[in-house]
Amino acid sequence: MTPLPHIARQWSSSGLHHWKQLSTREQFITSAGVVILLLWIIWQGVITPMAERQALAEKKLIASEVQLQKVKLQATQIEKLRSAGVSISPTHNMPMDQAVQQIARQYKLSIQKVQNRGDILEVSLPHGRFDSVMSWLVTLEENHGVRVKNIQLESTGTTGFVEVRRLQLERG
Repeated sequence: MTPLPHIARQWSSSGLHHWKQLSTREQFITSAGVVILLLWIIWQGVITPMAERQALAEKKLIASEVQLQKVKLQATQIEKLRSAGVSISPTHNMPMDQAVQQIARQYKLSIQKVQNRGDILEVSLPHGRFDSVMSWLVTLEENHGVRVKNIQLESTGTTGFVEVRRLQLERG
């Protein structure tokens, strides 16, 4: 069996010999073809994927901006209700953790962890639709008098979904 470096040397010498036998015009056309092929490979391998990633990032940005506008609208509505003196009276006297779990099931939210810390309930959700999480929190406040004391949300890789890292609820 012939060693690999020997085969490579043999190919390069035969390729060089063949190159020298080509006319100047054929060498120019072949060189131009190689350059065009290299440019096409760079275009397909680098530029096109970057453009696709940029378009996807722009779509995500637009979706996030729409979500932000919804959150701002809900925040202003909440502020208006609070300044108008709207009081919330719970319609159920069930324990706070039970109400949280029951309403979460209605909104198809999967609660990962619930910890009762006196008057405060700490909740975490691994993955949920943003609008479902917001509706769940509104329902808890309106129907059960359970308010959000503190919340920490993180976006997920999926548009419209969030992860609730930390949520502190209290009766108010």
